[in-house]
Amino acid sequence: MPSSHSSKRQSYSLSSPAWSLNTLTGTTVSGAPGVPLPVAPMLSPVSLPSPAGSARSVSMHSGYVYPSQYPLTPGAPHMGTVPLPHLLQHQHSLPTPPVSPERSRYGVLSELLVYTGHRPTQLNFNAVQPPSAACLHPTSNPHAMNEPAISNQAPNLVLEIPGVSGGYFYASGVHGHAVTVRDVLHVIHAKLSERASQADFNQLPSENHRRAASSSFNQRNRVAPDPAGLRRIDLLGGCTTFAGLQRAANGADVWHVRFI
Repeated sequence: MPSSHSSKRQSYSLSSPAWSLNTLTGTTVSGAPGVPLPVAPMLSPVSLPSPAGSARSVSMHSGYVYPSQYPLTPGAPHMGTVPLPHLLQHQHSLPTPPVSPERSRYGVLSELLVYTGHRPTQLNFNAVQPPSAACLHPTSNPHAMNEPAISNQAPNLVLEIPGVSGGYFYASGVHGHAVTVRDVLHVIHAKLSERASQADFNQLPSENHRRAASSSFNQRNRVAPDPAGLRRIDLLGGCTTFAGLQRAANGADVWHVRFI
């Protein structure tokens, strides 16, 4: 006859839950005798919301969402067009600051050649005389005349003496080397030593300029008679002290030779 203790043990025994890890994973998991397995909540298919206006739908098959059926993300709010300020609508590029007169597109002039409105402080050159007569300031490098005329060591510079030279002319370095300060002064002196034609004289801007040119020739001819007659140096009207190079106002890499 079973004892009373045995009946008590049977009345307190627990039955297995309706599911187990064995049924979920297909594996065999056994717990310790008398220790119940944890109970997990039941999972059920859940439909994902579709955004309004979307033609796509999302379906659940055995609890999985197929990648091709992901719902569309909500669209960003519609933004109306914003008119640009009047300046930006008609401006295709940012304004550029004015170019410093001593700067080229590719380099910077030597300080001996920079035009500042008066004679360069480091150089005294009268174009009537050859460059060998030019004087450097005592504090200047004694070899400064042989240094490049421009920092990028260009082999030539395009020069013009407005109203005097009759067009552009070139200062070029020797054998393709960088053009030097001396090369620039030499070609300026050579250009101004050319004989001036009657047309050159007539194209001077005013009668005062023509009188000044005639006076310059007469003075020069008295010191040293010149059978060639009028020269381009005379068209300067006595303003023959080199004042420097100034970049052309139209922005081109043409350097106007200035005198005082």
